[in-house]
Amino acid sequence: MMPTAGILGALPSRRRGRAGIRTAVAVLLLLAAAGFAAGEAVIASRGAAILAAAQHRAEVIAQGRGELVAGWLTRWRDATQPLRDNPTVQIFAATMAARGPGATADADLLTYLQTVLDDYAGRRDEIAAARMLDADGRAFLASARALTLEEAQRDQARDVAATGKGEIGPLRESAAGLVYDVFLPVFPVQALTPEAAQRPVAVLALSVRAAAGLADALAPGRTLEAGESVRLLQADAAATADGRLHPVPPAVRAAAERFDEAEGAYALAAAVQGSPWQVLYARDAGSVRSAMVTTRVVVDLLILAALACVAAGGATLWWRQKTQSSEDLANQYKDFAAHIEAQHQLLNAINDAIAEEICVVDGNRRVVYVNTAFAARSGRAQAACVGEAVDRLLTPRLAQRYEAWDAAVLRGGAPPPEVVEDAESEPRRWLMVSKAPLIGVDGGPSGVITVTRDITEAHTARERQRRAMEDTIRVLSSSVAAADPYLANHAGRLRDVALRIAAELGCGGEEMETLSTAANLSQIGKIFLPRDLIRRESRLSTAQRQTLQKHIDLALEALDGIAFEQPVPQTLALIHERLDGSGYPRGLAGDEIPLLGRILAVADVFSARTEPRAYRDAMPPEDILDILRKHPEKYDPRVVDALERIAAAPQPVNG
Repeated sequence: MMPTAGILGALPSRRRGRAGIRTAVAVLLLLAAAGFAAGEAVIASRGAAILAAAQHRAEVIAQGRGELVAGWLTRWRDATQPLRDNPTVQIFAATMAARGPGATADADLLTYLQTVLDDYAGRRDEIAAARMLDADGRAFLASARALTLEEAQRDQARDVAATGKGEIGPLRESAAGLVYDVFLPVFPVQALTPEAAQRPVAVLALSVRAAAGLADALAPGRTLEAGESVRLLQADAAATADGRLHPVPPAVRAAAERFDEAEGAYALAAAVQGSPWQVLYARDAGSVRSAMVTTRVVVDLLILAALACVAAGGATLWWRQKTQSSEDLANQYKDFAAHIEAQHQLLNAINDAIAEEICVVDGNRRVVYVNTAFAARSGRAQAACVGEAVDRLLTPRLAQRYEAWDAAVLRGGAPPPEVVEDAESEPRRWLMVSKAPLIGVDGGPSGVITVTRDITEAHTARERQRRAMEDTIRVLSSSVAAADPYLANHAGRLRDVALRIAAELGCGGEEMETLSTAANLSQIGKIFLPRDLIRRESRLSTAQRQTLQKHIDLALEALDGIAFEQPVPQTLALIHERLDGSGYPRGLAGDEIPLLGRILAVADVFSARTEPRAYRDAMPPEDILDILRKHPEKYDPRVVDALERIAAAPQPVNG
């Protein structure tokens, strides 16, 4: 009997139906095998990605905390600078070093220095003890309650005395609690050679209580999630935020070298620069494994769901084919959204781990994002800052300054970073502020990104150094006037003439500051010469002139070791150099003498000859200008022309 025909054609026979079922089952089994194999590959890949993300987070947190600890340590270098640069301390240390072991010192001086050291240590709660050590690690001055030095501490002091570089000692238990030692070199106040200036005469040793610093550096904060912790690792022990040392198993130390699991946690160690410590990050291994288990469950469920869809039959297959394009697009958007969310979380973790304050505003200056540091400074939670007018989160004057600055950025400007004083904050802050446009979809600026770094400590240290420099220059200038009354006003007149010439030639602010300081110090070398030579009323012999010319080298030796921000000693050394090589002390010529040196040379001749000396009267400015013009081989004609123009101005150059 022939098969019955229908609208869809001939009906399949029972045998063909059974064959179709067997084929469908075979296809389903093949798909199942392929699906589970692919699932295992996805699970393995996802597991590696989860572990890599966990390691990256560990590196970011450990490095961020390490930078915090390093900053906590290095501040002692600046905090002790006034004590180490105290001339009395430096002279006393040099004297004790020269006398050798067992030497005694003046009782009154020793009492005074003991008071200075006790006062310095007493005003800082963190300092448990302070000592002044010689090159062999022996203490010749110690604050009250200072304990006996251990041999390991003496060894570190010897290293610092030998290298001239500060060191940080390991954490240790003491009667004052958990402490660490800071060893810093004390250099001579004055040395005859550059090598001697770099050779310490003593070592300042501080024993610092670590509890407060550990509580700050290792506090959980917003960057750590549940199951995460940080400790300060040294050798076989680690310090925690409670200020105690706890032993660390060898397995954990080994795992921390490569972000591996030990003792139920993943660990990673990051070195703290300039110290014998490492930041030890730990994360509960269960939280990492749970993410991998979740991935396996999700992947397996997806595979089973896919097989169920295949088994549903031809109608479902047909429908899926029709809707596959839409489903693929939805999956792409889903993957894209997941990728964006992962990147967003990573960026937030990084931004929250750094100390800089970050704020992003839209075109209406409404906050769209802040990091943890900015929110903490404003006194609000991060979520409370979003949507707020940025001016409400800033002090009034700072808000006014930012408003004009943001307007320039939104107009397409790109202002350079700028140092801003926030005088209304408590305490007052100095900030390094950088602003950049937030680019919108149209390619133009749609908002402003502001990154603020607190540089108050660096600014304060620089101002303190500048004031100390000004005091030094003032003292040296008065010493010159005491050595020779004829030189009393010469440095000031030289400075005024040099600055007017430099302004006429268009020199910048740093060049003007360099000239001013070099001119003020131009005569200090003469205070080291015999007074009968510099006050001599008759003309000098050749030998006497050669002795007098040594005042430049003597000045440079006196200034050696002073940390000028501008090239002041290099400029001062050029005051008596001449273009034809006939000058001193180096006999430089032509292009070897930069513009500032040429200005000083002309200004010095003009200022000196318009002033009287013991052996001659002052010369008229016109005669001196005539001499300078007649010797273009010695004096730069461009500088002489500038001098002639300012000499003809209503305000006389010679004052």
